[in-house]
Amino acid sequence: MTWYAAEILATCNPLLLEAVKGDPALAAHSYLIREPIKFELNGSEYSFIPPKGGLLVIRPVCDPDEHCADWHEEPVVSWHSLVGPSDIRTISPKALGSHVDDEMLHVFPPAAFFSYLKTLSATTNARLAFFYCFMWGGDTEFEHLWLFGEREEASQVLEPGVKSKVVQVTVGGNVQQREADLLSEALAYLGAPISSPYWIPHTRGFPWEQYKVVQG
Repeated sequence: MTWYAAEILATCNPLLLEAVKGDPALAAHSYLIREPIKFELNGSEYSFIPPKGGLLVIRPVCDPDEHCADWHEEPVVSWHSLVGPSDIRTISPKALGSHVDDEMLHVFPPAAFFSYLKTLSATTNARLAFFYCFMWGGDTEFEHLWLFGEREEASQVLEPGVKSKVVQVTVGGNVQQREADLLSEALAYLGAPISSPYWIPHTRGFPWEQYKVVQG
């Protein structure tokens, strides 16, 4: 079974919401979770509680020429279309380690995309994350996370697991390996912690249309 997540996640505020609504391409793919979502898992009831102001999700965001776009069976936001200033310094995937060779580099988003996210975070004073995960046959094949705002970090899963072995690098160049769940880390940073890697919006039947920023 194949599964993808490719999304910009953000702690929403009026400035960010205005910026997203002002870009038709983004607005058409933007969703805002303002209220807690109750769900059942293994016979117990839980709630996902978004941050104050809501959790903004822009999805799917990927390369329109790759399998991720075909899998979603809906239009995607091309990460090639989100271009930030060329003089903005961001973390290169190569900073994650020597395992990121030229062949692997092309499956990450381009530098201009990360520059766009860093600029959007700065101009709207919002915490942003870009989370990407590709699973096949129940196993994680490729997963990474970029954070912007009060923290600027990049992480990649090296060995998947309940707590995956990940490599993390800061904008200052500090590199460390540790155990973590990247989605949980992203949501905690955005003010919406989850108690396990299970996140109800990542289920196939989640009613995204109910949360569209621009209806109709």
